[in-house]
Amino acid sequence: MKHILIIDHTAALGGAEYSLESLVKSMDSNRYQYTVALPGPGPFADRLKNIGIQVNFVRLESWRWWVRTQKQLFKFFITLPYQVISLFRWILYLKNTKPDIVHLNINRLIEPVIASRILRIPNVMHFRDIPSRIDSHFILGMPVFYKIMKLADVWIANSEATYNDIKKKFNKNLFLVPNGIDLDLFDRLAGINSNVNKCENSKIKIAMVALLVPWKNHMGLLKLASIVTK
Repeated sequence: MKHILIIDHTAALGGAEYSLESLVKSMDSNRYQYTVALPGPGPFADRLKNIGIQVNFVRLESWRWWVRTQKQLFKFFITLPYQVISLFRWILYLKNTKPDIVHLNINRLIEPVIASRILRIPNVMHFRDIPSRIDSHFILGMPVFYKIMKLADVWIANSEATYNDIKKKFNKNLFLVPNGIDLDLFDRLAGINSNVNKCENSKIKIAMVALLVPWKNHMGLLKLASIVTK
């Protein structure tokens, strides 16, 4: 049985987390043992525990590498010792956990990808964001960001837009895998008979599943929604 360690950057619920839950639930539990490492307790941790997934809490400092203000830039440099401590923390955690594969559930994780490379544990980087559209700046610049991402053995893009954004940065194992939550939704709707042409006088609800955080750059969607509702 393969032991797969999945690392996520939050215990809150967003598109990446729902997709991850769907992925884990669809895998053969007789062939794969899953452990999920999160930075702390929260609703996502509760959902995973409810379906029998082991959850470990391991602190992360990766979020400090993305800045939007001078204040955040200053805080990054004065907290550099935390980054070093966090890297050693992850090396020790991976040594103790002994996973066969490390799945990094979002392209904002820094210490875990470096730690898994140091220990030569095969790892997969799951790109859930479109790097060129993130409304934050990687502290060391995007060339260094991609060098760190290339420490992973495999890249997964969660959409065609993400794939097209990163495909020229990686010439090894790059795969396009749509979000699991999207596949689940389409599967459920496949058996429903509906005629979209009859929706002229009906209200259509549009939902976006994602964490409403600055770096997601949701302002375009929100402005468009505001125009449509008016």
